[in-house]
Formats: sequence, C-alpha cells, structure tokens
Amino acid sequence: MTLWSGLVLALWKQALHCDFDRLAELATRHESVRWMLGLGAVEQRRFAVRTVTRNVQWLSADRLQHVNRLVAGAGLRLAGWEPGDPLQARCDSCVVETDVEYPTDYWLLRDALVARIAVAAALSDQAKVPGWRQERHWRKQVNQACQRLRMNYRKTKPRKKQVQQLLRTAGEVLRRVLATRQRLAAAGVPEELLGELDRLAGHGATMRR
Repeated sequence: MTLWSGLVLALWKQALHCDFDRLAELATRHESVRWMLGLGAVEQRRFAVRTVTRNVQWLSADRLQHVNRLVAGAGLRLAGWEPGDPLQARCDSCVVETDVEYPTDYWLLRDALVARIAVAAALSDQAKVPGWRQERHWRKQVNQACQRLRMNYRKTKPRKKQVQQLLRTAGEVLRRVLATRQRLAAAGVPEELLGELDRLAGHGATMRR
C-alpha cells in the first residue's frame, strides 16, 4: 500500500469511526473512495483487511494532526501568508441532528433537577443520611411540572401558572439538596464527592433565575 493510500484510509476511518473490516470494504468497493486512492474504474486492486489494518495503524490521531498542520501551512504559504501576518478565516455552519426537548430552557432545568436528586439520594444512601426516602416522589414532581408546561406551550393559553409551579418545585428541591449537603458534610463525606452535588446545585440555581 502506498503512503497516500494509507493516509486517505486513515482519514476515512477517523471521520467515520468505523472498524477495519468496513474500511477495507470501502477501499475495495466504494467508487469515490477508490478515486481518492488514485485507482480508476478499470483498476481491479483489492484491499485485504489485514493489509489495511497494518498500514492504517501506523497513522495515529497525533500523526494525522501533524499532517494536517503541514498541509494547512503549505496552503497558507501558497496563498502568500507569512508568519506574523494577521490570519482571517471563514467557515459555514451546518445543521446537525439533536435530541433537545422543547421548551429547551425549562427542560435543561428539569435535567439539572433530576441529576441533583439522583446524586443527593445516592450520597445519602452511602453515608446512611436520611432525607431522600421519597426520591421517586420528587422526580415525579419535577417531571409532572415540566410535562404540564410543555403541554401548555402547544396551546394559546397563558403559561405563567405552569412556569411558577416548576420554579416552586425547583426551589424546594434546591433547598432539600442544600440541607442534604450540610448533613453529608457533618457525616464526614469527603469534599471531592460533594463537589458534583455543588456543581449540579449551581446549574439548577442559575437556570432557575
């Protein structure tokens, strides 16, 4: 395999996150990939999985990054750019598939609350500290408040009441978490374990504002 073929296949693997079997299949049967490898439509060369694996493994992510810097530097020199000159660049944005609930801000608050409840309950259980026997109840309260708000978003009715209910629930959860945090610290739970609880509490308090 040539150095160019190894570089092209390594870039394809990094972009697709595929295994070597899929990569060998692309190199053997995919017309566009074969053109990039410098093989025409008449060329009958086939790529064995072992050959692809042995050659592509030499090009680690660090080596590909080094090649990328060399190519970018060559392109800049070709465009007349000199070291020390100001560099301007343009790029296009693209739409990607996401899984974000709507309305986004309130569902982010919901995620922070549920995570906070889970961490507080888990730490309390480990340290034998009471206070989260009704963990499921509080998760249900948060979910129901968000569901009512989302259903109201689909209508033309005012939603102030649903927002206030969610914020009241968030405030109550925050107060319970802070009280739990004090009990956990008094019980001797290390600060590094309480750090995650502090981080989630901070997210929830910020979103609640």
